[in-house]
Amino acid sequence: MVDQFRVHSCFVGIGAFGSECIADGVEHREATSKMVPDEDPDPADAVVDCGGSVTDDQFSEFDVVVTTGSTAADGTVDTAVRVAETCASDAVTMALVAGDPTAADLTRLEDAFGVVVPIEQAQRIRELATDVFSLFSQPMLLRADYGQINANLRDAGVLSLSRSVGAREELPALVDDCGGPENVVLGYVEVGTEFTLADAETLAAQFETPEIVTGQATFDDPSKCRLTLLRRT
Repeated sequence: MVDQFRVHSCFVGIGAFGSECIADGVEHREATSKMVPDEDPDPADAVVDCGGSVTDDQFSEFDVVVTTGSTAADGTVDTAVRVAETCASDAVTMALVAGDPTAADLTRLEDAFGVVVPIEQAQRIRELATDVFSLFSQPMLLRADYGQINANLRDAGVLSLSRSVGAREELPALVDDCGGPENVVLGYVEVGTEFTLADAETLAAQFETPEIVTGQATFDDPSKCRLTLLRRT
């Protein structure tokens, strides 16, 4: 898929769990009124069986590759590593893994992928994948330092995910609910149409590197905000 930003992206599912995530696809985030032009992200997709063969250049054309599967299934980690090995060296690669990965599993995944995020709930995986694909394919409401974001996501290691929902008047509280502003690699905020420049400045003031916190206006509720943070563990 070549979108309006000419970024090739792919959503890769491994095994039965990954196949279900791919079948669910990305989220459809449609508001009655939007502050920036956008469409649903439309990544290419692929499903690989645990232990299934992956050709040497299967994912080399993609700029952003998000891979998901459950480490509870034998062969998932081996297959995920193989997927990462076929990606371009300058691609953003993410492994969103369910199950209960061992320290050894996380080390192998961390060595293979730019970012590894253990996530139990399939819906959270879907939400985060949608954030990432939207970030690289759609206009953003907030100014973003794509160079820094790319660098972070290419070499961030194992990250934790936190999310908080509230009103735009509660932006500092949302950051606190997400564990604070420290060690943030990427922030993604979804807002309603009441979000103002002053709100954007309030949010930016919470972070030492505000350019890595971005997002879109996608909520029907004009005052609603949802903040997602990825941070180093």
